[in-house]
Amino acid sequence: MADAFDPPEHGPLRDTSTMWRLSLWGSAATVAVAAALLILNADLGLDRVAQALSQPAPDKQIALEDTLLKRVEMQRTEENRRLEARLRELAADRDKLSSRLAALEQNFNDLTGSVKRDMAAVAATALAAKQDMPPQVAAPPAPVLTAPPSTTAPASAVPTRPEPAPQVQSPPVESPARSDMAVEKPPQVVNVPMPPTRVATVTPAAPEEPRKPELGVDLGGARSMEILQARWVAVKANFGPVIDGLRPLAGYDDRPGIIPYRLIVGPLPNGAAAAQICSRLHASKVPCRPVEYAGEKLVQ
Repeated sequence: MADAFDPPEHGPLRDTSTMWRLSLWGSAATVAVAAALLILNADLGLDRVAQALSQPAPDKQIALEDTLLKRVEMQRTEENRRLEARLRELAADRDKLSSRLAALEQNFNDLTGSVKRDMAAVAATALAAKQDMPPQVAAPPAPVLTAPPSTTAPASAVPTRPEPAPQVQSPPVESPARSDMAVEKPPQVVNVPMPPTRVATVTPAAPEEPRKPELGVDLGGARSMEILQARWVAVKANFGPVIDGLRPLAGYDDRPGIIPYRLIVGPLPNGAAAAQICSRLHASKVPCRPVEYAGEKLVQ
């Protein structure tokens, strides 16, 4: 009876396969749990889990996208406004630079034009002086002055050789016996020559030498006589030794676009002296150019 109720005995092969199967399942479960714990503890995993568990509503997502688009559009508009303002500033700077360049070109043209005009005037004056000078030739013959017969020659006159007096033939004298018988004859007319002509020597007057134009230097301009007077005072105070002995004049230029009143200082003996003064004034940034010394007297 006891043998009938004993459990059957299993072989060793069946027991080993069962153990291996249980071990594999246990290991797989352990690895799965460990991987899940690792994913949950990681930041990326938490974010993905949070996103998966909490998906926003479609309306909220659209509103968020609209807000982002509006913000980007506002930033773009602000950037465009800033670029437009910068472009306007650059355009204004360009206009200012163009106006300054135009003013510099105008001043340069005025300076060169006045120098050319002054040089042309000096050259024309020198040429006219050479043309007006009398040539070194023989003196012209003295003019002959015919004096009237009733006038006497001046003391300085040179008398010519006197001619012999004419001889007048007297009528024959008849005897008294025949005087009664003779017929009266009309008186004879005798041609008497005029007295000799005397020539007076006249010395021609020497021609006057043409007056040469005086030179000066232009030290800038002003809009009024008061400003020009103040400029002369400032130049005299700062550069007294350079312009010592020179007198100021106020020149006037009525050309359009030019400063009307000019400060002219002189007179100078020649162009070399004017160039020397201008070189010393240019070293101190003072405008200077040689011109003709002419104008209205400026009160010192």
